[in-house]
Amino acid sequence: MSLPRHLRALGPRSELVALKWMGAGGVLAAWMAGLGACGGGESQAPTHHRLHARYEVAGSARRQVGWHDEELDVDCTFDAFIENLEHRCLPPVTATETSYYADPACTETVVPSFDIPMGGYLMDASVDSCLAGPRIYEVGETLDANHAYWVMNGVCGLIGGSAGPFVRRGKEVPKTRFAVAREEHTVPGQLSLVTEDGARQAWGGWDGQRAVTLTKTSDHRLRWGPASFAYSGFGDFADDACSVGAAVKDMESARCPVDAAQVYENDACGYSVSFAALGAPIATSYSKSDSGTCEAEPQAGLPAYFWAMGDLIPNADLLELGFTNEGEGAVKVRRATLLGQSVERYANGGNNPPSVDPFVDGESGLICEPQPAADGRTRCLPPPTSTTTFADAACSEPLFSFTDPCSKAPPPSLVGFSDAAGRVHVSPLGDVVPDGSHVYYLIDSHCEGGTGIDTYYRVGAELPATRFAEVTIEVEK
Repeated sequence: MSLPRHLRALGPRSELVALKWMGAGGVLAAWMAGLGACGGGESQAPTHHRLHARYEVAGSARRQVGWHDEELDVDCTFDAFIENLEHRCLPPVTATETSYYADPACTETVVPSFDIPMGGYLMDASVDSCLAGPRIYEVGETLDANHAYWVMNGVCGLIGGSAGPFVRRGKEVPKTRFAVAREEHTVPGQLSLVTEDGARQAWGGWDGQRAVTLTKTSDHRLRWGPASFAYSGFGDFADDACSVGAAVKDMESARCPVDAAQVYENDACGYSVSFAALGAPIATSYSKSDSGTCEAEPQAGLPAYFWAMGDLIPNADLLELGFTNEGEGAVKVRRATLLGQSVERYANGGNNPPSVDPFVDGESGLICEPQPAADGRTRCLPPPTSTTTFADAACSEPLFSFTDPCSKAPPPSLVGFSDAAGRVHVSPLGDVVPDGSHVYYLIDSHCEGGTGIDTYYRVGAELPATRFAEVTIEVEK
């Protein structure tokens, strides 16, 4: 069996990655074949899954936000642990990369205990996530500020005072404690994670060659761009003449296989991207010195993969992305489409786990998310905004600022503001305030008059919280 192009690009590491890639595929194929061989076509009893899907539900709309692990009796997600193409469902984890230490040499990091959710674990980031996932630890010994250290002015010393408490790493937890899933895809369409007992979760798009995600390309269209990529444009070169550009991706957060190099392009309407093919992997990168000479770069700091830049990938070679709203009633769920197929979890923000798809308010058509409403219940509300601009001298009538010259999109019909308790109050948008009008600004708790420098809208009377659907959590049995 030959390796895919994506794995061959890893160069010397490809042999190790290949073992995992073929091994995972072989196990999954054998397991699926075994399922097909059972029962001779007769009806089978339902499979019992260790993981039970957790959903956010708003009216008739629902979206999966994670799992409940029946064996460990914890909620978990596949977001934090990836080892090549293998994912583990972890409860909340807190990174151990902090600026606090347990020893007077400032070598052993500790974590503020208030950063750790109930039932959570500590996690050391992976050195090379293409070959080994992060290391997981139980929460260990607690230290107060008189036994914890930090670096001040280049010197490691006791923190003291009322800071903390802090916790150390406890016993390391084997990854096998947590449920495992592996990537599976249709061609083209939905990429999914599938556990050993058949539980399944959507995990972004698959265009027939690679994992893909929502991308605004340099032609200002939404397309299915590579979900795993290296970065270019940092002044790195692949040769000692500094004539061939290089792309780089840190090993710690690499999502393998890395499929392309991303090329940023900025203009008056914000950033967009293009992609280039990856050339040969390189062991040494180069950069131009202040004097203009081409010099090898010291490979200090965060370990990284480097590749020579290949040819640009035409935007037209990337499939266009569309949207569809699924469901009926007060709330819908927005999905993306790939060649007419609905795809869940279509956006990952670049080299990250794919995000949960947004809810859509059925009446206004606006994106809404679960937030505390004015009545104290969790409801699907427009994302709140903040303002320091008001229509009156008491700074009690907020104005909403909106400018979008590039997309020519109209302002939203509803706007939400958070109060001091974090509850969101939603109002319809009112009339526009002409440019240059007299407005008021809240500056250091004082309301001061001035001239408007943006396009503002008045805000109408607050809508009752009951106008918006309540959001609850359901766990699949």
